[in-house]
Amino acid sequence: MASRFAWLGGAERPFVIAVEPAGAAPALASARVGLPTMLDREPETALAGLWTGAVSLAAWPALQDLVDAFVAILDERALEAMRRLGRGRGADPEVVAGPSGAAGLGGLLAILEDDDLEPVRAAAGLGPEARVLVIVTEGDTDPALRRRVLEASS
Repeated sequence: MASRFAWLGGAERPFVIAVEPAGAAPALASARVGLPTMLDREPETALAGLWTGAVSLAAWPALQDLVDAFVAILDERALEAMRRLGRGRGADPEVVAGPSGAAGLGGLLAILEDDDLEPVRAAAGLGPEARVLVIVTEGDTDPALRRRVLEASS
């Protein structure tokens, strides 16, 4: 997606943020050291669809050039995002998403609310007038989990 946005937007391309599960963030680890990094353990996370354990050697050069920020979120952020998407709001329809699919919105919520992510918020220009596109990459992969998440109070 980052490549497509760069191709379409050129110098005016959007600020791209990639979201990974906390404790299972090889792209974030790779960005910190500037080299593809492999994680040495399999984490326990509801965002299993996003965990690969290592950054693709073939994809890393493009990711390094085209993703402006990498953010790792706790499962709770993705579950909160699932809840918000699944309940809709006002004229917004319900969006059926699993935890990995909701991670983009979970990342946005973390960036907007967590003080330690203020540098990402500032770099992305996330203020009151910002226009944001969140891509949902997964539907309902675990109906029982989705039901529990939607039934939980927020």
